[in-house]
Amino acid sequence: MNLLKGLRASIFVSALSLVSLSHAGVGENCPDPRMTYTPKSDVQFIDYFQPHHTMAIEMANELLERGESAELRMMAQKMIRSQTAEIQIMRNARKALTGRSASPHLMDQHMMADMKHMKTLSGKQLDTHFIDHMIPHHASALPTAHQSLRYLKRAAIKDMANMIVMEQAKEIGELQKMRE
Repeated sequence: MNLLKGLRASIFVSALSLVSLSHAGVGENCPDPRMTYTPKSDVQFIDYFQPHHTMAIEMANELLERGESAELRMMAQKMIRSQTAEIQIMRNARKALTGRSASPHLMDQHMMADMKHMKTLSGKQLDTHFIDHMIPHHASALPTAHQSLRYLKRAAIKDMANMIVMEQAKEIGELQKMRE
């Protein structure tokens, strides 16, 4: 168990370094205030991660349609499967907690513009764009998921938060290798 905690801490610290690097120059006036957001309940966690996962799935689907790299396409398929399953868990938990399964949609103008641009790309250009944007997308989830752990009550949501930290940090490493 201590080995797992140590591994998780090591992955988390490495990924936080990537967050710092990927947002270098953003400064105090970060365009996305959710970057430092800490959900303080299961519902807040769900309402942050449902739209976050939905955006990742949309990006992965764009890559599947027009991307070139077979390795990256396999990763995108895995992301879609895992995050679709996590969204269903969140929808079920939110329904049990609030009577409504859907989270409010967060309108992120930067991500909407990025998705519009992504739709114009294909092949290697799309592969590069996906890598360059999925790394900070995943990296932004790590501190949010990690910091929320002390506030989460439902075991399935706590397990998901831990899984997000471990899996997305691992995927960041894989994406970094593909970038090289």
